[in-house]
Amino acid sequence: MLLSSVYGQEKTLSSPRTIADSLLSINDFKSALPIFENLLLKYPRDPYYNYALGVCYLYTSRNLEKSIGLLKKASTADVPNLVYFYLAEAYRFSYRFNEAIDYYRRYTINGGSPKHKTEEVEKLVNVCENGSFLLKYLYQPPVIDKKMVELKEFYSYYNLENIPGILIPKPDDLKTSIDKKLNESSIILYPKNLKADEYIYYSSYGNSESYGKDIFRVQLKDDGFWSKPENLGDAINSASDEDYPFVDKSGTLYFASKGHYSMGGFDIFYVNLIGSPEVVNIGYPLNNTENNLFFQPTGKNTAVIHPL
Repeated sequence: MLLSSVYGQEKTLSSPRTIADSLLSINDFKSALPIFENLLLKYPRDPYYNYALGVCYLYTSRNLEKSIGLLKKASTADVPNLVYFYLAEAYRFSYRFNEAIDYYRRYTINGGSPKHKTEEVEKLVNVCENGSFLLKYLYQPPVIDKKMVELKEFYSYYNLENIPGILIPKPDDLKTSIDKKLNESSIILYPKNLKADEYIYYSSYGNSESYGKDIFRVQLKDDGFWSKPENLGDAINSASDEDYPFVDKSGTLYFASKGHYSMGGFDIFYVNLIGSPEVVNIGYPLNNTENNLFFQPTGKNTAVIHPL
């Protein structure tokens, strides 16, 4: 009874808990985190504060072990069923895929929540199964350099000395009405000394929002005009988003996709546009459980990937 009284005092309209709960409800984890840290210092046994702070650590600092510890402690008490989903996410980001699957299943068996459709959770289970398989083939490439840059300008840091083109924001001429409506943005590789019959590859929603972004291309014709946009088809474009295409000299298309056989988020895939259109996941550790957006082969067995 005393415990309930304390919580009642905490949850006034201007109380820290009310403010933190509001921030949590709109996924502003960064702002909610210090408030929940202070609340947990005051009430270290409170399961809800353990739960909320575990969620904040998961989506801000990526302190996964601390997040798992807090969420597991909270899961033994009366907290939202979402605790199992967030535990599954923390294990997935930690590459502990079998444990992640167990908690996704527990979340579903206990009724899930309106926040996640059953098919979305099943897709994450499938992602974990994919990840478990991909981890069987490990190698560790050397990391030459790292930079923290703004997403809107990350492509300007790529070394294009051996690439016959420049990276630029996708021009408005290639944007459909759906792209403009959704404020879609991406980058394209614009070839230097563009000749007739050459292609420009880009991503777009096309004329529908239903299937996410696809990879398209346009071809420069002999008369100097561009062809109509060509969707690269179902062999390359999945029901999820595809983005950031890059075609090298050999005719290999590298692109980011949330579909196909991925570890979650965007993974990097490649396909030979000249031969058989078999889409291949480039594998771990070049792909990980974060978003991996843009792959640039340099011709020296090195590459650049932008994880977000």
